[in-house]
Amino acid sequence: MLKDIEKYKFYLNKEVLVKVDRKLGEKHPNFDFIYPVNYGYIPNTLSEDGEEIDVYILGIFILLMSLKEFVRLLFVGMMTMKIN
Repeated sequence: MLKDIEKYKFYLNKEVLVKVDRKLGEKHPNFDFIYPVNYGYIPNTLSEDGEEIDVYILGIFILLMSLKEFVRLLFVGMMTMKIN
């Protein structure tokens, strides 16, 4: 489980810039997976996996390059992938 939950809670009700690097409907470059939402990251941040903090953009169904918006929901979790 995430150790530094406070680090993530900091972003609630704050305006952040999200860089979208996987657009709605785009295929993952290495796996047979289509992104059902725009997916990106918050630049200049660091999550527990050593990468920038991931962001799923919910409720916007157009292709995006970036988004500057207030964080209204914080979903903290972990996904595991099984590679065949």
